[in-house]
Amino acid sequence: MRISQLAERSGVPATTLRFYESAGLLSADRTPAGYRMYGEDAVDRLAFIGAAKHLGLALEEIGELVGVWEAGACRDVKADLRPRISARLAEAEVRAAELAAFTGSLRGALTHLDALPDRAGRCDPECGFLAPGAGARSGAGSVSARAAVFRLPHPPRRSASAPGGPRARRRGRAAHRPLRRHRLTPRPPLTRKPSTVLVARSIALFVVAALFEIGGAWLVWQGLREHKGWVWVGAGVIALGLYGVVATFQSDDNFGRILAAYGGIFVAGSIAWGMVADGYRPDRFDIIGALVCLAGMAVIMYAPRGH
Repeated sequence: MRISQLAERSGVPATTLRFYESAGLLSADRTPAGYRMYGEDAVDRLAFIGAAKHLGLALEEIGELVGVWEAGACRDVKADLRPRISARLAEAEVRAAELAAFTGSLRGALTHLDALPDRAGRCDPECGFLAPGAGARSGAGSVSARAAVFRLPHPPRRSASAPGGPRARRRGRAAHRPLRRHRLTPRPPLTRKPSTVLVARSIALFVVAALFEIGGAWLVWQGLREHKGWVWVGAGVIALGLYGVVATFQSDDNFGRILAAYGGIFVAGSIAWGMVADGYRPDRFDIIGALVCLAGMAVIMYAPRGH
């Protein structure tokens, strides 16, 4: 099945499917035209990946787990998955305890703040925005009372290497890209820039397609308007057909996007063709318009998309 069909059946966006392929979680064959083709097992594979993501596993772990799952032994999947879930559970319990302690600190701070009298003057250390009881223990004019300030409690810090610590969270965020529109409510990668090789290949295909289309139209023009005969017209028709063939080699699966982006190449290429073949000299408005079209083509085709 094509990538659009797999996206519809699995509920996973095409952008996420491409990301999974680049991460090694999903494989696809290629047609001669460059389109991705997936087997029927891809739907089950995506469901398994989604279930693993729902448990909070990073993509590296999911890749290892998928390898065990493909072997087909359920007991092996169970044995591999159990310690991973246990580690996530321990991390969740630590975070829940820390959050409960932090919630208690916030409640105490709010109770202390509500008990303080309202003052019409400017806030200063004399207001009493101190830790509970600090103002009573320290004299109104004492250095300690004037130096103390009320601070909201902060969540307790964890070591960088502890489960759920900053380093572990950074690794998890770097490796884990949630889905969107999946049955387990994940989100897709935010921005995926096309690679330089894919962009260069796409531009080359656009240029070849422009040569065929503009050249074909020019040949038809010469055959009919300049009375050069039906041989020119026939050559133009063949060139126009080849233009349609070349367009199918673009890696993007959206026909409308390919044709819309090609419009910018067609505008600029038509002006360039006229300059070379017919001695046409564009004015500054022709050049500005062509540059605007090329900029629009680049935005349509090569903008980093997260959806």
